[in-house]
Amino acid sequence: MLLAMNSSTDTVSVAVHDGQRVRALMEAQAARAHAEVLTPLVQQCLATAGVAMADLTELVVGVGPGAFTGLRVGIVSARTMASVLQVPCRGVVSMDAVAYAHDAPGEVAVVMDARRGEVFWAQYRDGLRIKGPAVGAPEEVAAQIGDGAVILGDAAERYPTIFPTIQSAQPDAGQLAAFAQDVHHRSALVEPVPLYLRAPDAAEPRARTGI
Repeated sequence: MLLAMNSSTDTVSVAVHDGQRVRALMEAQAARAHAEVLTPLVQQCLATAGVAMADLTELVVGVGPGAFTGLRVGIVSARTMASVLQVPCRGVVSMDAVAYAHDAPGEVAVVMDARRGEVFWAQYRDGLRIKGPAVGAPEEVAAQIGDGAVILGDAAERYPTIFPTIQSAQPDAGQLAAFAQDVHHRSALVEPVPLYLRAPDAAEPRARTGI
């Protein structure tokens, strides 16, 4: 029994997968309150699935790229829970799960708003990642993706003229769980550490100098 968590966006999600299907998926808007939202959501999801904590045999967590605070909360929670239960904990690049859920041949790009005038992106061909994940200016990313790729993500909300054909999509724990359970993608699972791609918004305080 697998428990998946994703907190790489403002929407926190938790899912339980029994090896055949997603038995329960719960989502909640967190904004900057990921820590307050995640634990109750895990409890609700387990209860909905009819699964006890002791029944879990594996945890997976979205490693981003995404919001700094959200990633830290989800990954620390997943690793702590896995340690207590003495079960494996693995990471999933969140955009890999979005592309996997699209389930179509050809080229697919996932483009997510990274704020600060940038986007996170990755590109796939027949389900396999061929570029990224990376972060860049929207115009430069659009040029690198080129023509012909199906574009998924949430970047159209902020950059509608640059990504006019984008299909709205966000990573969720159900996608992560299904991706992790697919034997063809087990080798794409990663260590459960945050994939930040850039320095945080909050800078380290500088040493004070004499006046």
